[in-house]
Amino acid sequence: MGKYLVTTKGDLVLVHLTDTAGASEGEKAEQNKKPVAFFSVPAQIQTLQCAGDKIVVGCQNGAVLHRRAQFLVQREQHLRSTFDAEKEQLRNTFHTGKMRLEQCIAESKTAVEQRKQQSGKVLVLVLVLAFVFFFFVPVPLFPTFVEILL
Repeated sequence: MGKYLVTTKGDLVLVHLTDTAGASEGEKAEQNKKPVAFFSVPAQIQTLQCAGDKIVVGCQNGAVLHRRAQFLVQREQHLRSTFDAEKEQLRNTFHTGKMRLEQCIAESKTAVEQRKQQSGKVLVLVLVLAFVFFFFVPVPLFPTFVEILL
């Protein structure tokens, strides 16, 4: 059953953890010897069936027991919900980063447009000053074209 192994021994149902990631072979063998859960039934066990968190035990005396072992699926549900939460957090982080990037691009475009407008104003100011200087400066300070040629 996923990360668990359900076995029988006489009138006991034993549950062993098989998910021993990161353990050495010797540690895995030792951990698998020790059950993480068990329950007793009224007679020797003849059959055992498991599905999800449900365990059905058939005894030799004809008794049938239905057990629910929620912990068999809780860990997987917890891992799934943790994964879903982390996935949603990454999605939100990506969305926030994307929005920040779009905002920076828009601010950069605005700054470029403002600089273009300022550059145009400076150019117009320089042209106006050149025009004023050329036409309104007294002749002795500004030699005419003819004087320059002579």
